[in-house]
Amino acid sequence: SRSGELKSLMDNKAGGSGSSNPSLSDSCSSSRDPAHIAAFNQAQSLFRSSRWTKLCHHLESGTFSPADHRHLQTLWFHALYEAFKSTRRLSSLSAVQRYRIRKKDPPPASLYAADSRLLNNKFKRDQRAIMDRYYNEKSKFALLADMDDLMIKTGLEFQQIKNYFKNKRQRSRQKLKMAAEKGAEYLGGKVVVP
Repeated sequence: SRSGELKSLMDNKAGGSGSSNPSLSDSCSSSRDPAHIAAFNQAQSLFRSSRWTKLCHHLESGTFSPADHRHLQTLWFHALYEAFKSTRRLSSLSAVQRYRIRKKDPPPASLYAADSRLLNNKFKRDQRAIMDRYYNEKSKFALLADMDDLMIKTGLEFQQIKNYFKNKRQRSRQKLKMAAEKGAEYLGGKVVVP
């Protein structure tokens, strides 16, 4: 089950194999800030006791090590899923429901590195212009040979660029389909009705 997988992930992250003491392994704790370790352990404790609202509040207000951000983002979403299920008296959530929850309540800024570009998922105009030019003039796919250049020019990460091109192709297909249904013509981003 999803909950079992997450608890297993937490045990592995804690350095144990199902131990009841939710702390980081000794090898990690010697190089980490004690405040980060305490905040991480508190999050694990709240998760294990199924205190979803308190866990979300703790994740919003705490200070965490960047090494723990991805794991804590997973806890954030799990807490939101569980809270949603309990308020709606559901036994499980569909993929669409989980997507809507993630979209509505992204992880708080405390779970991203200070310089992370993920705080705002909208691309800047110049970044979009660079990728659009590449898309329209060179290829509808971000080629691996050109990926380093695109990453440098836009300041985005590999996965962000890859997702941008994937989403752009999908939107173009949808516009073509809509234009065909209306009997219109699709010309470079614009639907022209004869």
